[in-house]
Amino acid sequence: PKTPWHIEDPGWVAPDLDKARDHLEKYKQETGQSELSFDISFDVGSKVKADTAATLQQQWAQIGVKTTLTPLEQTQFLAAVAFGNYQMSWFRNFGWKDPDFNYIFWHSSTANPPGQVSVNFTQTKVPALDTALDTGRENTDDAVRTEAYGTAFRELNRYASHLWLYYATWAMIARDTVAGLDVVQRAGFARQDAKTWWTRIWLKQ
Repeated sequence: PKTPWHIEDPGWVAPDLDKARDHLEKYKQETGQSELSFDISFDVGSKVKADTAATLQQQWAQIGVKTTLTPLEQTQFLAAVAFGNYQMSWFRNFGWKDPDFNYIFWHSSTANPPGQVSVNFTQTKVPALDTALDTGRENTDDAVRTEAYGTAFRELNRYASHLWLYYATWAMIARDTVAGLDVVQRAGFARQDAKTWWTRIWLKQ
């Protein structure tokens, strides 16, 4: 909420078990399948991811969806995601200061067919999303960019290509003799972009 890109209505889909069951029945009728089942892959080295995947498995079981948990060694996991060899993957990403850094993950120009390396891991191809991302990239007006990325977020949530679970809160602990930490606070030290603020931190005598 404290970021400049925050919007009041990002288009979250509210939990509704009855509606979920209705969608499941429609899926079975339209496909002729007797059930909906899929695999959830994640990095074997993370207990948080394993616990979260297990929680999702339990929640989907409540409406009759069957899931299989597949822990993978990290290099195998990343390769599977990059080549599109997965059904659902659980990992941490998108921790950037500016939404434009997510362009490569969400724009259709970086979506390749399964079997080819695709940085757009979900192979999402939505014209309105592309337009919003292009607008955000091409403009310098903060108001225009905020509106564009608001549209991008709503498009992602409308198609549910990504399921947002939570964001991590990080902390930095330092002695009283460390100065310049206000710069770190404004820049966001836990984000994935380059840490250009190191040279602006110093020790007081």
